[in-house]
Formats: sequence, C-alpha cells, structure tokens
Amino acid sequence: MFTKLLVWYVFLDSTECFRFAEHVEPNLEELEFESSKDEGQHAVLFRGEGLPRTVIQFGTPRTATTLEFQTLCAVMSVLHASEPNPVLCTYEYKLTYVENPEQFRVLKTHQNVWDWPANMVDDATWVFATLGGTDGEVQLGVLKEKFDIEPKYVQIMQDVKDVGTKLAYDYQSVFNLSDQQIHDVYDYVSLWSVLRQCCGCQMSKHWRDVLLQKTNADNTTTGKMCASKDLDDVESRLMRTTVHGLLGSTDKLSIVDLAFNGKYCSWFNKQVACKKLQFNEMPQEPYC
Repeated sequence: MFTKLLVWYVFLDSTECFRFAEHVEPNLEELEFESSKDEGQHAVLFRGEGLPRTVIQFGTPRTATTLEFQTLCAVMSVLHASEPNPVLCTYEYKLTYVENPEQFRVLKTHQNVWDWPANMVDDATWVFATLGGTDGEVQLGVLKEKFDIEPKYVQIMQDVKDVGTKLAYDYQSVFNLSDQQIHDVYDYVSLWSVLRQCCGCQMSKHWRDVLLQKTNADNTTTGKMCASKDLDDVESRLMRTTVHGLLGSTDKLSIVDLAFNGKYCSWFNKQVACKKLQFNEMPQEPYC
C-alpha cells in the first residue's frame, strides 16, 4: 500500500510550446530529472513531498534518547540502502542548518529548542523527541511555538520500560516501512540494546557496579541479564545484521566508544573492572 502523488510532466515539444501531462506515481522520496531520447523534448519530474532528508532527535539526557536516535539511524539506513553514501548519524552539541545536505542525516541533540537556528526545520526535516519529565513537555511546547510543528513521534520513557525495543515497530507506520525493513530494524536494535546496557562507556550503572564488585549481579534485573549473556556472541550477531552492514564503522554504542569488532564488549568490560572506569570514561593505555 502506498500514497499516490500527483506529478506534472513539463516538456517543450517541436513547436516550442510548453505542454503539461498529468501522471500518477507512487509517493517516492525524491523524483529524479529525466530526459527524453527524442531531440527537442525534456521531461522534468518535480520533487514531491515525501520522506525526510534530515531527521532530528532531541530530548533531555537519560530519557533513552540514544535508543530512539539509534532506531532512527537504523530506519533511515534501510530506507536508503541503495544510496552511494551511508546515512550520516551524529551527535550535535549545537545544531547548524545545512541547505540541501548531500547525505541523508540523523542528528541527535540535547540543545534547548529555543537555541536552534530559526531555519533549522524545513520541509525536508522531521523531528522526533523523547519524553520523561516536565522539562521535556516544555521543550515540546517550544517546538510548537517556534516552528509551528509537533514531533512525528514522541518516545515515552514509561513505554521504554514497559515494552523495550519492541517500540521499534512503531516506526513502521511513521516511515511506511515494509515488513522486511522493520524486521531488519528490530533485529539490529534488539541486539544493540543489550550491548548498550552491558557494554561501553555509558553502560547501565547496575552492570558497572557489578563489574566494579560493588554489588552482585543477582541484585538487579539488568545485572542478571548482562551476566547471562555471551556479549561477544551478541556483538558478533549484531555485526552480521543488515543495518550494521549499512552503518559500517560509524556503528558504535556512543560517540566516544570505539567501533564494534566482535570482541569490543568483553575487552571494554575487562578495562572497567581493571581500571575502575566511571560513566563516560574511556580506558587509556596501557590496557589491562
């Protein structure tokens, strides 16, 4: 099922008169320029409103913003799998407007919406948000007041706690993903979420405390889950997913973590235990 889009063909015939022809096409993201083989005729497909070129994810820290950001990266990657350049997924401390960016982009930010550039949200930009407190509600109000838009989707923190990575399926209708595409997204996000909690410089505090021998793994749900996993196996399975193949070396647990290599998580957890690493702290040489 797809949305129909009305397109006008504009061409110059041999009498040098402009002619118009109505045509109905699937609602494609971008309509390309086409030229007729007949000399003197040119057909132009005007770009229609479709999927975004830039996606912005925002929310207050510790409201699972990275989960939504990574899900959006996965979604955009499967949507644009045939593009020569991979989707650019990046954290922006301060947003900067880029007109007609060469790459499809997913931007994550914690910047106050009032401080976004006035032209940051255009017709080719979609905004997504997380909500876990009153500050988030205020920011949604600012988004409406400043740009006269509402987010395409708001990820609620309580929903994350209730259903976890199954929230990924909510994005199927938002982006009109096929069943295979959403399967690829969920396959990736479900594995990534395990590693996010049990590995990397922003791992769960509960699991870090286990590694630092401050508590027993059986004392928390996260501790039990992480202790039960072969993290190298989970990491290797993630690296075999369609989404990881599309993201490549940019696929990481955070902006400061190193790329996956099949052994990164076991190596990092060893460094946490040996060097007593704290939140957002990366190990320094010599390594354990």
